[in-house]
Amino acid sequence: MKNRMRLFAGAALLGAVVTAYAAPAWQEGATYTAGTVVSYNGQDYTALVTHTAYAGTGWNPAASPTLWKSSGSSTPTTVVTPTATLTPTAVITPTPTPISKPTPYQCPVVSAIPGAVITGYDQNGCAIYSIPTPTVQPTPTSAPTASNWDKAATYTGGQRVSYNGQLYEAKWWTQGDVPGASEWGPWKLLGALPTPTPTVTPTPPTPTPTGPVLPPPIPSWTTISAPADGGLVFSWQLGSGPYINKQNSALAWLAIVDGRDVHSGTASWTFKGSCASNGLCGDSYVPSGGYRYIQTTGGSTYKAAICIDPKPIPAVMPVPPRDASNCGVFFEQTVTVPPQMGISPTPTATPLPSPTPTSAPSYTPGTIPSKAQADALEVELTKDAPAYVKLVKETQRVIDDSIVDQVAPLAATNPDNVKRVERIVPAARFDYLFAIRNAKYSYSNFLKAVAKFPAFCQTYSDGRNSDAICSKLLATMFAHMVQETGANTTWLDGIGAIDTPKWRQGLYWVEEVAYQNNPNLSGYTDSCGDPYWGKIWTCPKRADGQYNSYHGRGAHQLTHHYNYAPFSKVLYGDPNVLLQDPKRVADTWLNLASSVFFMLETQPPKPAMIHVIDGSWVPNAVDQANGLTASFGTTINIINGGFECSKGAETSQAQNRIYAYQNFAQELGVPVAANEQLGCASQKQFSEGGAASFPLYWDKDWGWQRDYMCKPVNYQTGFRTISKGDYAKCVEFIWNVQVK
Repeated sequence: MKNRMRLFAGAALLGAVVTAYAAPAWQEGATYTAGTVVSYNGQDYTALVTHTAYAGTGWNPAASPTLWKSSGSSTPTTVVTPTATLTPTAVITPTPTPISKPTPYQCPVVSAIPGAVITGYDQNGCAIYSIPTPTVQPTPTSAPTASNWDKAATYTGGQRVSYNGQLYEAKWWTQGDVPGASEWGPWKLLGALPTPTPTVTPTPPTPTPTGPVLPPPIPSWTTISAPADGGLVFSWQLGSGPYINKQNSALAWLAIVDGRDVHSGTASWTFKGSCASNGLCGDSYVPSGGYRYIQTTGGSTYKAAICIDPKPIPAVMPVPPRDASNCGVFFEQTVTVPPQMGISPTPTATPLPSPTPTSAPSYTPGTIPSKAQADALEVELTKDAPAYVKLVKETQRVIDDSIVDQVAPLAATNPDNVKRVERIVPAARFDYLFAIRNAKYSYSNFLKAVAKFPAFCQTYSDGRNSDAICSKLLATMFAHMVQETGANTTWLDGIGAIDTPKWRQGLYWVEEVAYQNNPNLSGYTDSCGDPYWGKIWTCPKRADGQYNSYHGRGAHQLTHHYNYAPFSKVLYGDPNVLLQDPKRVADTWLNLASSVFFMLETQPPKPAMIHVIDGSWVPNAVDQANGLTASFGTTINIINGGFECSKGAETSQAQNRIYAYQNFAQELGVPVAANEQLGCASQKQFSEGGAASFPLYWDKDWGWQRDYMCKPVNYQTGFRTISKGDYAKCVEFIWNVQVK
């Protein structure tokens, strides 16, 4: 999540000698330390942070409120030497209250400037930032021009680059995303670069350009395994050969068991190479795939195979089997499922007749389905879903708000999971753990948030210790709350923080600092115009013509409409409830429910944090190769792995989470093993083929004669296989038709 400045200073000046002067004029290219006063266009400005006003950035005082604060008009006057001794004004120390608002002084928020790094703190306790030299793009004159795309460089919205003879413009901040890799990515294609007319001038000989910068060898593998919890896991990756660097192609593959196709899918493409400064890349994109087949019997042996790039089979009888002659890549292995795992053999008994469908009319592939046919296809295509998908659906079940509204501290009618939470964290302990929280984060709201999701702190009937799991869930969630919403200050500023360690300063912020007192701002709406997410979930507009603001709100600091919509859909079955009224996430018990929801949310290939904690998720060989374990560090990777993990050393954000977790764990009696992986610096990202890489979403079926059809996929889309009716919505959206 975002790293926001939350440091405040409540310093009272005991006495000062007032000197009036003409402040020096602001100059582009100069370096200013925090507190420096300059004049610009007849106004005085005070530097809020130490920075350099690099040429071409436009960071003048009037245009940079995160760097400068106006001090009024600039009028030079004569210095007057006082003739009497000034009596210092007495300091009045404010009485701290647990939920009082901070003093008016606020440290600046500079998170909008990419690459800003804290290098120290000024006399007010505010962070001093080192801001890197930005890349300033030249303004095109007659024909569009741009520098070559550089994988290591950062680009902001509007900057242009050239790549493979094409001109691209950044939609938003990006680093490392290859232009043209995805139409929904951060780059907008502007067209082909014009061919310049060469100017013939004598030049000294130049060395022959070097070729592409080749990446280190990329491994290839094809594996079929039988994990301890049943089923067969198919996993593959091609790191060399004719199939790499074709990321826009739909490379098909099959999973085969005893000669029968049990899965037909398309490869996922991953960037794993490196590029030269001239834009030439080595073997940059590699395809991979993964699937888990669960219809197995413990103790049985199967002949399983992976067929990548299947070729047409001649229409002869008997049908030829799949092998190396009709597959681009073919791998076969005999695998035995461990005893007592998988689906147990059916006992000998008189079989019951299969139910005959009465309302599902037959469907002809390649035609627009009726609503009844779409609903029948939804059932048919998910009936053999992996057990993990069914677990996700059970984990995210909710109860009606009419029941939630009746929840109150110590009420006899409270649901069982709420009563368990009350035993572990009673009201007095909640007050202690969140000593300076905002009043909107009430204990009653906390209990209502827990009540909405019965799986959170549920009773396990299989022998697992329900209280121990609940305590660890709470310690984990509280630690992440501190990073997202903590005051994170040690200064006495009217909120009592001087006596409160940082791990107990969580739930201080309800809304992002820049938005909490400015209702006219509209932020995080870039996704509203996205050609995919903006079309699936339409952002409503306010009376002033701007989109509703989807800035950070609540204990999880929920941002962007593509996060508000799924949260709303799980809560109410309708994504538009919170798209229409996002303020609920700040002003009601939803401010805490957002954190509970994200403890239960699964986004393949990432598991839900609750499943990491309660043991439902068991890392397989792919996860283990990525350094992923059932640990607190893995929950950091789930929440914000792209920014906080895989860095070689723990980031400051990860360190904050670890520090808070260790303290909450001690407070709640949660044992922390000496070998538990608390950080994620050495972890890689979750990848295809991992234990949570399951088909949880619907997307277009690219198969032959599969028009007007969708299929289950293991990457995120706007349609979930566990949401009734989403199959029909997928067909309507993908194929632009009406399902009636």
